[in-house]
Amino acid sequence: MSNESVRLLERFGIQSEHWVETVKNYRRHFFSMVGHVHRIAIYCARVDRDKVKGSVWAKKVFRPAA
Repeated sequence: MSNESVRLLERFGIQSEHWVETVKNYRRHFFSMVGHVHRIAIYCARVDRDKVKGSVWAKKVFRPAA
């Protein structure tokens, strides 16, 4: 991955070292949505789900928002 790509991902709060794995194996890590774990929790509350596949991996990939 180029330095420019790494900087762009980091600017958006995405851990670049996990991004390629996330894209290549999306279905292994996520089911219905991908994003920061906080946004996944909001989605689950809105659709009345206790848990959604992807929360654990989301913690690895997406940095907490400031």
